[in-house]
Amino acid sequence: MYVNPLEDNVEGEGDSESSLMAASFTQENCRKMLARMVILDELPFKFVESEGFHQFCRALNPKFVIPSRVTVAKDCFQIILNFCQVANHKGDTLGRAIEKCLEGWGIDRLFTITVDNASSNDVTIAYLVKKFKGRNGLVLDGEFIHIRCCAHILNLIVSDALKDLHVSIIRIRNAVKYVRSSPARLQIFKDFAKEDKMSTKNCLTMDVPTRWNSTFTMLDGAIKCQKTFERLEEHDPSYLPKDDIPTTEDWDNEKVFVKFLKTFSEVTMKFSVSMSVTSNIFFHELCLIQEIIREYSSYENALLSQMTLSMQTKFNKYWGIITSEKTNLLLYVSVVLDPRYKLAYVNYCFNEFLEKYCAKI
Repeated sequence: MYVNPLEDNVEGEGDSESSLMAASFTQENCRKMLARMVILDELPFKFVESEGFHQFCRALNPKFVIPSRVTVAKDCFQIILNFCQVANHKGDTLGRAIEKCLEGWGIDRLFTITVDNASSNDVTIAYLVKKFKGRNGLVLDGEFIHIRCCAHILNLIVSDALKDLHVSIIRIRNAVKYVRSSPARLQIFKDFAKEDKMSTKNCLTMDVPTRWNSTFTMLDGAIKCQKTFERLEEHDPSYLPKDDIPTTEDWDNEKVFVKFLKTFSEVTMKFSVSMSVTSNIFFHELCLIQEIIREYSSYENALLSQMTLSMQTKFNKYWGIITSEKTNLLLYVSVVLDPRYKLAYVNYCFNEFLEKYCAKI
């Protein structure tokens, strides 16, 4: 039987009789409870260094020495089950680490393992299949054991489309970078925004090249302050070189582009949740992604047509058409078992997509 380490009985908890007993203060127990709170409430480690929390602790018990964020992180590491250090990222090394964890948790049968698309993970899965097959420890003989992370695949699809950024994106990025490059420029921008009765909150977020969703966030914010950027162009003689200044066409491109990427951002958030089941939403989101790519591929906008072509190629590489063998069939089973949809819904979607696919070719 598995016991959640965050649900075990602790000092001060229990029945009414035990709650009447005097409890003594210990630094060790308070640190443990603090780590549990950070985990259960999903708090950032820096929370323990906030002034409000310090005041609360001093009022509650001045004896408690509040640990630093680094110490709290170490305390959490001692409690959380699913983290361990590995020597390297080789497939066999990862396989042995997972095997050791499973043995420690008393898990002797495997149904599925979800991993990202790193090539080493194929070796990891092969290692575990080999080890558990000899022990009769694989459900359905391990046929469906390997599930590729949907969020990671989606990230690859969009990132590949953005690897050669359109000139419109580059110009708007340069405009945001210009404003953020000095406190004086930032203040001028805020003053202009105030005159335009615009909020600059989240309007000047720089993106990270390795994270496509940060590019979406940057553009989405910048578009909200388009008028302020245009006012800056009119009044700032040291603004960007003429060829680097976003044009009206650039802003129009980005509005369409942001609307397009918003769907992928929302799907990524749905796939990335940690407090609810996601396997039963995969099929719906996969259908939505495919439909969005097809819809925008017919647009005359050169930016989107180029992007959707690249995304469709990547989509086909990992998922193919929705009935292909590239997708783990268990993800379809999870939809069939959902009483809201059942097999009839899956059959309907298959027929719809196959009809469109055959008509296209």
